[in-house]
Amino acid sequence: MSDETELTSVLNQYDDLFPKTSDPDLQDLFLKIKIYLARCDGLIEDKKMLFPKTKDMRPFDPMLVPKDKSLYEAIICRLRMIKKYGITNKQQILNLLSLFEFSEKIRGSERKILETLLIHPDKKLKDIASMLGVCPATITYNLKKLKKKLGVRFCAFRNYARFKLKYYVIFMEFDAVFEKMLSKVFNSSFLTSINIDTFSTGSKKWGWLGFLIPDQIRLKDEFRRNIIALKDDVLDDVKIYEIKAVGQSWNLQRYDGREWFFPEDMWVYGLINFVEKYEDVLPMPDLHFLEGRVMDFDRPDFLIFLYRGVEYRAPYQELTNFLRNYGFSLSLNAVRKRVLRLERHNVWKPYTYVEGLGLDDIIALNVVCDKHMREVLLKAANEFPSCFIIVHEKGVMLYIRLPHGYGEKFAFLFDSLREYVDDLLIIRRYKNIGSWVPWQMYKFWDKRRKLWQVDKELLDFVSRFREL
Repeated sequence: MSDETELTSVLNQYDDLFPKTSDPDLQDLFLKIKIYLARCDGLIEDKKMLFPKTKDMRPFDPMLVPKDKSLYEAIICRLRMIKKYGITNKQQILNLLSLFEFSEKIRGSERKILETLLIHPDKKLKDIASMLGVCPATITYNLKKLKKKLGVRFCAFRNYARFKLKYYVIFMEFDAVFEKMLSKVFNSSFLTSINIDTFSTGSKKWGWLGFLIPDQIRLKDEFRRNIIALKDDVLDDVKIYEIKAVGQSWNLQRYDGREWFFPEDMWVYGLINFVEKYEDVLPMPDLHFLEGRVMDFDRPDFLIFLYRGVEYRAPYQELTNFLRNYGFSLSLNAVRKRVLRLERHNVWKPYTYVEGLGLDDIIALNVVCDKHMREVLLKAANEFPSCFIIVHEKGVMLYIRLPHGYGEKFAFLFDSLREYVDDLLIIRRYKNIGSWVPWQMYKFWDKRRKLWQVDKELLDFVSRFREL
């Protein structure tokens, strides 16, 4: 039984709790609530599957929200009330099930701790306590509250180059017919994400997909050939970018504890002139470059590498249990030694993941530009409340989180860049169809031959499309 079939079977057990609906937003919300309930009931293992948020609905990730008995019971209570009174109004249902929204109100002491964790995600809690002049128990207590309020967790960017992998993002323009085929055409162990523009109202729209492809000439050529061939068959446009670096930036100085504010200069001068005016005080973001020689690794190493990207502070016992699920029985000490060896090879760059704080709007930008403009945009990223950064060989991609209502204003700000760059794509609103950790790739690694053993048929998206 596949993971998808098994998951569907588990979630179907909760169908009786939910009202019938054909509304896609409510269906999306109900699915994520089912996943959360199944986690609380122990039917889904944490971090073995990852279901990130979709942006069109009240954003929360059912695999990241802390398990909480009172929240679980409140959900069940409200679902029963919805069924009992036959509530069908969409907005009423959304209001009743808005329990997952993270509170943005944080106290001064919590803010100091959060700021420190954002800057030092790799520090031990006792070191954070020493830096702030408080006892470790204070950090532990406040971190627990921040996890509940803001979904704080510790993740890591991964250096795939060390594992003989290339990371690609593929932009493609397609019609509504192909949109329905996306998941089936590209379903593979190498797919990491699918996102679709939901703002465009025309017959064509943009989507972008993430892929991990072995850094082997035959497989890279096969991958590119299939993507380009799809353009000839069904896609209106295709852009293939190799990801060179990733990172994130936070600017809590723009948050006064109640709301976010921005310097008027940004709007008066425009983004480029603003960066040039304050260039000396605007730092470059701290990026994690996907580079370096391929290290000597085996399948358990690769699984540990993936897992700590999801949960960087996972205890050794948790890692041991995780490996056992994949048939690898290692002692705690053996796992510890592997983690330390992987750290020496610079395979992770930890970061602190935060939800809430009133950042409900997300816009995505893909900019093709020269080196100077890329530097301007990277420096500008530090002025936004929160920004995830992807640097590719042709420019940069930014996911910018903004206060509610600011998405359109910032889209207008970025629109003024068109005359300075080679290409600019602004996605004002999008939906994440799915994001996946490529756990099953471990099966393809041949340690003895030091290469990924992959049949090219697994990358034959063209044949898959023609069979549909």
